[in-house]
Amino acid sequence: MTNEEEKKIRAGLENASKKLSPISEEEKESRREAVEYAKASVGLEGIYLSDALLAITEEYIEGLLTREEFTQKYIEAVRARK
Repeated sequence: MTNEEEKKIRAGLENASKKLSPISEEEKESRREAVEYAKASVGLEGIYLSDALLAITEEYIEGLLTREEFTQKYIEAVRARK
């Protein structure tokens, strides 16, 4: 994914979040902290998330996915890479 494509995805998520905003800013921060902790944890093992997985985590952080939807999409994306 190019830097420009990533910017477009992030901008789209921000716009969608502003329109829908199903969760509070506090919940977003809590989700962001959890995701950053998990990324750091697997990073210590030399595992880094693909751009596709990072996009899914952003959807979750922004409240566009429930925890269950996030888990399902994440599993599907990992399986698709195999």
